Amino acid sequence: MTIRAAKSPESEIPFEVATLPEPALHMLLVLEWLKCFQQNADFKSYCDAKRNGDDETCAALEQVHIRIAELYHDWGNIHILPPMNESNNWWNWFEPRQHLFVLPDVEIADPIEWMAEPDGTTLIAIPNGLRKEQLLQVLTHFVSNHPDILGDGPKYEIQRVKGESLPDTLKRIYRARTVYLMQAVQYVDPSTSKSFSSRAAGSVVKSPEANRLFGFDWFINGEVNQKLFDAGKLPSEELKSYTKTIDNLRKSYQACIDNTILGVFPVTRSI
Repeated sequence: MTIRAAKSPESEIPFEVATLPEPALHMLLVLEWLKCFQQNADFKSYCDAKRNGDDETCAALEQVHIRIAELYHDWGNIHILPPMNESNNWWNWFEPRQHLFVLPDVEIADPIEWMAEPDGTTLIAIPNGLRKEQLLQVLTHFVSNHPDILGDGPKYEIQRVKGESLPDTLKRIYRARTVYLMQAVQYVDPSTSKSFSSRAAGSVVKSPEANRLFGFDWFINGEVNQKLFDAGKLPSEELKSYTKTIDNLRKSYQACIDNTILGVFPVTRSI
């Protein structure tokens, strides 16, 4: 006998991320990057020191984190931002910085409107009527003759996790953030994090609502285990597996927070 978690018409994620185009997925991952970065204690201390004119603290943190000044220049004081749940707030922060995260679009320029080249662009005349391979040949030749237009591309790139699609990465980060927030709300001492993971797993498997919130489809497998579950007991082997999942999510989110000070997101190594 198998009892699956009840399905709910609502979801913590208000859309199916697998259906989103890659640029939208990329932008949502940058938003998660920002949320993680806001949890980094050393960067918060640096932002506070900058705001208060505390040069000594800034210098000390710059000795520990070699990219922290560069990150501050690029990202700004992310601790004074309004809530990012509002799309306008998010776009106001992201739009002037999008060149740091994503490849820019190519557009047809009206020479009358573009009397001067915008920063970071070069106006060129591309001939029409060529076959694709011919056009690529012409463009390659142009780039070879003008190497000064080349650079390193977006500075902050979303790290691809081996064997994981972008939608799967985004879903995992959503789940990991939920675990992290649950832990924060409960003021969990790091020394008791294992017991937290066990309690959280027990709560999730017993609650269809928690299953929905986490995006899991956990269930009690088998008639014997179902009888234990109905008697108020949780099968140890299944609970052990679910506890490990919760603990890995908790650790991976903390690792993402820690790595933001390196200008890297998300963590790609196994936790």
